[in-house]
Amino acid sequence: MRACHELEIALGLTRTNHGLGRDDASLAPIKGKAADMEAHTGVESFARWVRDTARDDLLAAKDTGWPELHKVAAQHGLEIRPRGAGLVFVDADKPDRAVKAFSIDRSLSMGALVKACGPFQPAQDKEPARQTYRPCPLDQRRVPPLLARYRAERQEVVDKRAQHISAWRTEQRQFRREVGAWYREERHKLVHHYVQAATRGAQEAARDVEPGDRVMFYQGRPIITHSHDLGHGR
Repeated sequence: MRACHELEIALGLTRTNHGLGRDDASLAPIKGKAADMEAHTGVESFARWVRDTARDDLLAAKDTGWPELHKVAAQHGLEIRPRGAGLVFVDADKPDRAVKAFSIDRSLSMGALVKACGPFQPAQDKEPARQTYRPCPLDQRRVPPLLARYRAERQEVVDKRAQHISAWRTEQRQFRREVGAWYREERHKLVHHYVQAATRGAQEAARDVEPGDRVMFYQGRPIITHSHDLGHGR
């Protein structure tokens, strides 16, 4: 099984759970989507958390009746709901997160509980939760060494990519600042050249005007200055 797991990682195949890091034999194994999620992400599934955290308390309360069973479930942030022909434990904070009751323990199935407590009864009172499920990394003892190495290398790649993106963005900001400064400088040069050319043109034209007509000439053609040009350019 370990060889299968190593080949999946080496060949880039979809990774599945092959029983690596197997739990205590007395506990129901984690199967299906929950096991696949753990194999892919290394995060403890809701099914495992219910089994490891709430199972013993639920088993202790299963013969005391539905009210007590609902109370114990609520203390773990769970709700017991019928679904199809069976029961599910639902996360009270996120109702779309659920696990079949019999997958936690066979004695928690609908048939077993109806036999022990009578027909199903919905919860009547709201019991405050003492603890709730929060996604967190699996116990490192359950993680195979090769999988741990893969996660470390993947995180290293993610960190390097983030650094490269940050450096690229810094370079782009610096480039935009330099382009802006170059543009302002070139515009200033063009405006200055235009003002000088216009002034020279006016002076050359004035030389061709008779002395008596120069006053009228300058009144009709004011000298263009840099500030005058910038004022009209707004």
